[in-house]
Amino acid sequence: MGYALAEAALRRGAHVQLVSGPTNIMPPDAAQFTRVETADEMRDAVLKLLSHSTIVIKTAAVSDYRPRLSPTRS
Repeated sequence: MGYALAEAALRRGAHVQLVSGPTNIMPPDAAQFTRVETADEMRDAVLKLLSHSTIVIKTAAVSDYRPRLSPTRS
C-alpha cells in the first residue's frame, strides 16, 4: 500500500520520502528512500523527516510491536 501511494504521489509531482521495513518491492527511483528494520527505527526515521513534511501517510503493518511494561509496584 505504501509503495503504491508513493508512486501515485510521485506521478502527481510530490516530493516523496518513503520509509520502509524489509520487503521485496523496489522503491520508486524518484522517492527519497529510508530502509529500516524495526518499529523503533521506523519511528525514529519518521520523526527525523517530519519537520520537512507537509503531509504524512502511514501505512505500515509493524510486526515487532512491543507493549511498554508497567513499572513494578513496591
